[in-house]
Amino acid sequence: MKNGAKRIGCLIGCLVMATGTLFSGCAESVAPDGKYSYENPPSIEKDYYNPTLTDGVDIDGEKDEKYGETPVSRLYYNNAVGERYLDTWLYYGNDGLYSYSYVKDTEVYFEPTRAIYYNSSVELFFQTDTHSAITRKSLQWRVSCGGTFVKLCGVTSASTYDSSKFDGLCAVKAYGEINSGESEGYSVELFMPWYELLEADELESFDKETASILFMPAYNRVFNANSGNEIRKRTAPICSFQATPYTWVKTSLNENGEATGYVAEGSVFGTYDGVYRTHFPFDTSEDDGTENAKLKMTTYKSSGAYAFVKSDYAASGETEDGNSYMEVTVKNIGGVSTSGRIGLMTYFNRNRVLIYTKGPNASGANVRITIAQRNSPNTSWDWSGANDYIIDKKDANYLTEVKFAAYRSGDKLYYFVNDELYYTNDTSKESVGDNGMYFHSISEYDSCFFVVYASYASATFEKYSVLNGAAATEKFNSLVNDK
Repeated sequence: MKNGAKRIGCLIGCLVMATGTLFSGCAESVAPDGKYSYENPPSIEKDYYNPTLTDGVDIDGEKDEKYGETPVSRLYYNNAVGERYLDTWLYYGNDGLYSYSYVKDTEVYFEPTRAIYYNSSVELFFQTDTHSAITRKSLQWRVSCGGTFVKLCGVTSASTYDSSKFDGLCAVKAYGEINSGESEGYSVELFMPWYELLEADELESFDKETASILFMPAYNRVFNANSGNEIRKRTAPICSFQATPYTWVKTSLNENGEATGYVAEGSVFGTYDGVYRTHFPFDTSEDDGTENAKLKMTTYKSSGAYAFVKSDYAASGETEDGNSYMEVTVKNIGGVSTSGRIGLMTYFNRNRVLIYTKGPNASGANVRITIAQRNSPNTSWDWSGANDYIIDKKDANYLTEVKFAAYRSGDKLYYFVNDELYYTNDTSKESVGDNGMYFHSISEYDSCFFVVYASYASATFEKYSVLNGAAATEKFNSLVNDK
């Protein structure tokens, strides 16, 4: 009789769809005598919000035609291009924002007593671009492949999220058999009314045709149904952070009325290990892949946005083939006379080093070039330990135009300002100013990428180029030997 009770319990707790299953979960165990027993699973959060939707999109876990063909975002598992990924489409409706996500993966597992993010699950963040920080109108969904979900919204003036009962709908659909290792994936469909994403005064003037939605996905992968609240692999976009919406994907409607993600058209900026990653405050519309290409940073809102240079060179500096060089000319600089910074960053796994231009300091000293690195845990910038160098040359105005360049060879870094060696941690080379800064957590085996950086400032970046291997070394030698 217990076997029959078990089957009935599962039928009550599971909603069967056309080609997939929305699971609420049925926990079972085997008693010592070999007979089945079971426990009622924890209840799934119930949403009593039941609107009448007029956009013709059903929240059923299936992709409607109105979402269009191209996703606004593809997030590969572990940010490595392959067969496992999370695709997301958005639809700007009259009633609100619709989202459809599909996880393509064979390893899909669910156990109802585990936390949502310790099951196969997604975390999806949404916000309008009218705000550059987290607000109470920043919405997050955590949704498991089994249909459990939690809704969170931002806390004003904080970088945290708090549980909320904001209005919204959610449906989940599993494809194939979960907990088998041979699944075909699962989908998550969401709806959020516009009034949950906009303040009351913003609703009056809101126009979806010109609006932009910021979006960030994350993808939790677990490897069996019994791993407990301990083992998972969480993937989020490289250099995209839930507390800083300006690092998210920016979406807007194209001429066909379909939501599209902001993607650079050029061939230089925007990729990191083959995966697209450029913070949206950078305008790459004039990056045509030629020497005349331009990259613009037109907003002062972000506290630290950056764009990766195409990473087609060797990942480490173990050999000369791993040597790399980048140069960029920065013009039309604005905002650096206050708290802003504009510069060129070398990005390592456990540290970052930034060379940037800065306006007069508190004592009224002249314009200066500064170099800084992250603190040893790599959790924040060590601005207090930065090395300032006062540049008194009358023919140079580093608030108008400056050329930055960096060369990396093994664990040695060299920074140039207007083609003159400005700073290096190589004590065998003559450098300008105090050569006392030690760059922590950098070795010849580390990966290194060049990044254009802007914090509360704006500029135009021109004549940028990257050289690798022998070409990089030849360029470096020409700069240091011709002086």
